[in-house]
Amino acid sequence: MSSTQLPFSEVSYRSHPNNWFNRASDLHASAGAIWLAMESGRASAQALGLWQGFDMTVACRPVYHLLSGLSLEVLMKGVLAERGAAPELTHNLLELAKALPLELLDGEPELLRYYSDTVIWAAKYPVPTRPTDEKLAAFYSNAVEVLTDSVPGAAFSPKLPVYRVSSSGRADWEPFNNLYGRIFALRHAQ
Repeated sequence: MSSTQLPFSEVSYRSHPNNWFNRASDLHASAGAIWLAMESGRASAQALGLWQGFDMTVACRPVYHLLSGLSLEVLMKGVLAERGAAPELTHNLLELAKALPLELLDGEPELLRYYSDTVIWAAKYPVPTRPTDEKLAAFYSNAVEVLTDSVPGAAFSPKLPVYRVSSSGRADWEPFNNLYGRIFALRHAQ
């Protein structure tokens, strides 16, 4: 065998489930590390030598969501590869969930749509390729639906209600990790 020949074919290597599962595990663990950095906030920023007042939660949240979405995508593609299907060339997590099939719980279709857009552009670029007002409005509407809860607050008048917006927690570590675990459990099951 020459030094340029590999002991495996490119196709078999790309479709071997263990390669997909290992990369999914790496991305999952990296999302967890970023989550911990966000949780420790100032201590993480200080340990990294970042300037005083640097907000790890603000800076790292898009990257956490990117790695969360990528880990789910790669894991789903690994399950499909294990079943003999060629991993689809898509970042659409809803399509991948249907192909498994994965039973989605309340709110998870919206979460997967959010992660799909995050993987494609939102965590990496300020706008998507060929942005339109409709595309941006749809993403931001979905992001608000997934990431926040509006709770009625004190109103100054009945005609002018006031809402307090807080984190929904739907993309936090625990729900993400639970979804990852449900997909992971689909391995070896057909």
